[in-house]
Amino acid sequence: MDCVLDIAVEKTEKQMKKIGVYAIVALLILGFVPKTFGQHKRSEALNIYLDGDFDKQFLKENFTIVNYVRDRLEADVHIQMTAMATGGGGREFSLFFFGQKKYRNMQDTLVFHLDANFSKDEKRRETMKYLKLGLVPYLLRTPFVENLKLQIENQDKKDVSKEEDPWNHWVYSVHAGGFATGEHTYSQLNTWGGLSASRVTEKFKFESSLNGSFNRRIFNSYDGNELIRSDTASNVGKSFYALATKSLGKHWGIGTYLSLSQSYYSNLLFHIAFTPAIEYNVFDYAQASKKQLRLLYTIGPKYNQYYDTTGFDKTEELVGQQSISAIFKYITRWGDVNTSAFFSNYFHDFSLTNIGIDIGTNIRIVKGLSLRFNGSISFPHDQIEIRKIPGDPSDIYTRRVQMQTNYSYFLNVGFSYTFGSIYNNVVNPRFDRNYH
Repeated sequence: MDCVLDIAVEKTEKQMKKIGVYAIVALLILGFVPKTFGQHKRSEALNIYLDGDFDKQFLKENFTIVNYVRDRLEADVHIQMTAMATGGGGREFSLFFFGQKKYRNMQDTLVFHLDANFSKDEKRRETMKYLKLGLVPYLLRTPFVENLKLQIENQDKKDVSKEEDPWNHWVYSVHAGGFATGEHTYSQLNTWGGLSASRVTEKFKFESSLNGSFNRRIFNSYDGNELIRSDTASNVGKSFYALATKSLGKHWGIGTYLSLSQSYYSNLLFHIAFTPAIEYNVFDYAQASKKQLRLLYTIGPKYNQYYDTTGFDKTEELVGQQSISAIFKYITRWGDVNTSAFFSNYFHDFSLTNIGIDIGTNIRIVKGLSLRFNGSISFPHDQIEIRKIPGDPSDIYTRRVQMQTNYSYFLNVGFSYTFGSIYNNVVNPRFDRNYH
């Protein structure tokens, strides 16, 4: 049984980095799906560990020349996938190939882009194509090299980076949705919709969105079959957001935010804020898919007009505010860490502060053992918009209005330990719990 690699030559060598001559010319891999290991033993196949948002069931069904193992320490190749949003609404994916054991001196990176209009099937097939491409140098060192054929088709293609864009990098989106849920004593209706426009280039980025939402909750109390009380809590929200930034080299950026909103829950009849900002990234922005350490400073005025008198006896006010944030993101073979911390205060009263931290991590401690932790805590001592008198008591327990608080927190912690067979190649979808 032969495996055929159908390959088209394009101007993508800069993506391939350290892949050998035999792989630099490869872009498209088709038909690379033997259904069995043939005359070779499974133990002779390449062991790979997939780390990221892969469609593993699809890969196991369509790319069967490798072993899928459950732990990265059992793998010959640890493959990690990260993604970042692109200006066109699509995604830029990076595949990092870390050789282990006898392949420990081999490391490669492939970068590819998926259009926003790709279907789920197109996305997983494109991902499989680049996964196969990146594994070529490793497969050539296995007995399965006897089963591979390389076909190269020379094609003269236009450099897409030089093609004219009739939209000039502008991307527009319209969205709307809703849901309803309920039972005998409770029902809820949520609807929302919005528009967005963005333009992203290497030097400039502009994002904007206009959104609206409606939420209604009904609480019923019964004495037997007799309705004795019914409370309805409705909220309407409207908001506009815009961001404009300019790149200043590999580590700096400047920009400004503009936001307008209306929210009965937050006691904001009208809110507008104009916030210039500057950001410094310790690492090169080109490495953002793997690591970031960004320091962001913002400063600016905001004007609030309130539905009800606040605890500071205000019906409207113009205030100045500043904030500083630190954002750390690191993705490596043993796991990932996402952490942010922030501090803000108002200029007219420096005691009105808000400080908080958010931590998310997923760490593989030892073979088979992983630890997951997500948590956040904040101390919002700057809630200048809170109502002086909440109003109807039902507004409190139905959470129709925001209440004063000295802190808020969230915690999610867990671990998993897996042991047994290292192989994970079989797909059997019978009685899967994914009914929808």
